[in-house]
Amino acid sequence: MTFKVPGAGPSVTHWLERVGGGPSSASGLEFIFDEQLEQGIIGPVFAGHAVPFTSTGQSERVVVKMALALYEEETKMLSHEAEVYRYLQLQRHEATLPRVYGLCSNRVFTALVLEHRGRQVVDVGRELTLGQRMALYHDLQTLHTCGVMHGDLRADNIVVSEDTGKASLIDLSHARMHHRCPEECDELRAGRELLLLD
Repeated sequence: MTFKVPGAGPSVTHWLERVGGGPSSASGLEFIFDEQLEQGIIGPVFAGHAVPFTSTGQSERVVVKMALALYEEETKMLSHEAEVYRYLQLQRHEATLPRVYGLCSNRVFTALVLEHRGRQVVDVGRELTLGQRMALYHDLQTLHTCGVMHGDLRADNIVVSEDTGKASLIDLSHARMHHRCPEECDELRAGRELLLLD
């Protein structure tokens, strides 16, 4: 499997770790990233495609979050995010979040490859319908039921699919596992406020 990232030097060919179950065909995909979306808290975020080696498969839109190896704290945050996805996938609640392709690394960077779920939201009130906002709150409740606090609720961490209109929470780099809350904890209240449900 090759792994291409703009400006990152030689392709990464060593798949260190599959996160959770992941697609069974991941070893037959070439990841090609050709568009920088943003500079995230951890590092740059690129968009691209996962292209099957066989001509019968279809390419899929993916994003990669990167942390340079010389930034130890950012690398730990990215590895932590991968662990949160793994934890949720083991509980079979990954459907509400982007699908994970894997975590890989070389001496230059660590990268987490995820399903591309759509464009970032800027204004929750103007860009999301009541139905989308209620669905997002349900997803947040599901995370809490699984013992995960998102940890960084804001409009920037919501994306919307151009094709389906499905809104999704992203970025679990600040998430906390083994969270136990009463019926409605501070984050759930903050979620209702962010999503204009009060």
